[in-house]
Amino acid sequence: RFRSLKPENHPLIQKISKISKKKGKDQIIIRVLALRVEFQEEIPDDPMTTGTGIFQSSSNGENPIHGLDCNGRPYYNPFYDPPHGWVYFNNQMMALASYVYAATYGKVRLEWIVKPDSGLPPYRVPHKIAYYGDTSQMELGLVTLLRDAFRAADNDPTVNFEDLDNNGIKDYLEGIWVRYIIFHAGSAWQTDMAMNTPYDLAAVTIPPGALEYYLGRGYLVLNEGRDTVYDACILPETMSQD
Repeated sequence: RFRSLKPENHPLIQKISKISKKKGKDQIIIRVLALRVEFQEEIPDDPMTTGTGIFQSSSNGENPIHGLDCNGRPYYNPFYDPPHGWVYFNNQMMALASYVYAATYGKVRLEWIVKPDSGLPPYRVPHKIAYYGDTSQMELGLVTLLRDAFRAADNDPTVNFEDLDNNGIKDYLEGIWVRYIIFHAGSAWQTDMAMNTPYDLAAVTIPPGALEYYLGRGYLVLNEGRDTVYDACILPETMSQD
């Protein structure tokens, strides 16, 4: 169910390949919609999960800069953890874009948008972390989180899921592949080294097959029927806890 399709069989790849061949594009452009998503707050804190379902709103108290290096440039503290707001996730996407561009020698360029916009609170799903992270139904919980996160984002009139630059043309018609990341509050199941927070959510990519198995069809229809989403990555605000 969580096995990815062969890349050439992905619905968007099939659409894009036809457009790209016609336009003769050399550089691949990937547009990413990153969603900031919180859960219902845990009051009191649930010991089976990391955090309370809300993003970290303050720094960890470390000084962000240790001093200056021999060239007079700031030497940044690798242990500094800033507030996990819009700027934090935008910087994460900036770092990802720089890595992808360098690793592909400029052949792949990432463009991105982080929603909700700066200054606005994150989207809120209707349940607490444990509802989605229950280990007795882990796959269903992850698929349900994906659905609920996109439903929350669908209430935002500024989001067009297949036209991220809002130019009135669907991105795939421009030969651009759109990808989706759900950044959620809390940590990841994979980093629970002490195995004391088993309801933390796994960091995964959910493919169309999982949507079809659990929701009855391999895609979500959004934006009043104008947009279709086939899959998404689910990632936590931090991969560190124990």
